Amino acid sequence: MQQVKKEKSFSKRFFDISFILYYVAYVFYYEDYTPYNGTIRDIATILLLISGALLIRSSWRFLRLTSHLIWYGIFILFSMLSSLWARDSSIVNSAFPTMARILVVGYFLYFRITDEEDVEDVCDSLIVGTIYIIIAVIIRMINRYSLATFYLFRIGDGVGSNSNAIAILSLFMFFLAFHKFKIKRMRILNTILMASAIIIILISQSKKAIFSLLLGLIIEATINRGQTAKRYVRIIGALVLAYVMYQALMTVPQLYEIAGFRIEEMLATLSGNSLASHSTFNRQELIRQGIEMWKNNPILGVGLNNFSILQTVQNNSYYSHNNYVEMLSCLGIIGFAIYYSFPFWLVFGKDKANKSSQSAYTTFKTLIILILLMDAAVVSFETLQIQVIIIIFSIIKHKQFTEPVV
Repeated sequence: MQQVKKEKSFSKRFFDISFILYYVAYVFYYEDYTPYNGTIRDIATILLLISGALLIRSSWRFLRLTSHLIWYGIFILFSMLSSLWARDSSIVNSAFPTMARILVVGYFLYFRITDEEDVEDVCDSLIVGTIYIIIAVIIRMINRYSLATFYLFRIGDGVGSNSNAIAILSLFMFFLAFHKFKIKRMRILNTILMASAIIIILISQSKKAIFSLLLGLIIEATINRGQTAKRYVRIIGALVLAYVMYQALMTVPQLYEIAGFRIEEMLATLSGNSLASHSTFNRQELIRQGIEMWKNNPILGVGLNNFSILQTVQNNSYYSHNNYVEMLSCLGIIGFAIYYSFPFWLVFGKDKANKSSQSAYTTFKTLIILILLMDAAVVSFETLQIQVIIIIFSIIKHKQFTEPVV
């Protein structure tokens, strides 16, 4: 019996290391096609496949039709079928490797997460991977600019990284660290991580991440159904904190120059004011064109990823910047329904057990809600870091293991 436990422990630790390396390789090095980074991706893939196989072998269950496997598998199948009616079938087929990787990661994570401690281990892996990515981006920026001036630029600009992607990673890290803080694990370290995440989000100047941070605090406090008095205290505290952060961004000159003006632009966009930036107007035009494509092809769409070659705003690699529009225009109402049936079920569907007072449950449910909101400004259907959050919450929701109530 001791030997079996040791083997299981080794397989989980080996998988955690492989998963961190894989996460970094396909989030940070994904669009960098130099031979060195290609080698990193290849090594990460091999290690993940080996560690995942050992993980499945140690559980003695080689085939499990998980909810995520069924959902994302059907979505991939329909997406690939869209090559039959797409303008450019090669663009459809080129998306398959990325989507297949997400499917495999989801399958492995199902075997990795068997109890509440495993959830914490996977959260740790995500935090470690995010820390590495943020540090690597900062080092690149310091090398390009200088130690004294790098923070004056949007984080990731000019060094091959997307500012919004770094901001979303930091947003996830903030809430994962907040979860760790709530369950009283390494509170000093997680306080530092939360503060660092806020700073990175501000430097990124990402409107969606700043807005999601403020709104997420309120959502997390609202959906936590612990003791009534404590719940109301959390909601009030979240509202006060969100208000203070908003006022600081808008009234402190240094903070306004870094990120406050971006919030002002976002509010101007929502109100139809002319203060909205050029990029915002471009995105509005992309949405308009996407809706027109859907109206012309309402059932099946124009084919996966074919929006990029049919839009006229930018070059052929320009996507819609809106996952709802991307799904409707590319895969029609059928593909849209297939894709969004799962995340909406995760949020509104009935649980196998009452988990609404558990910290990990409320944290990941908050993140899923934020993802659904951010989908109005990002394309997420093949984004690994976003899909991993969906995968983990589907496992927490489906499995009946318990977790300390906070």
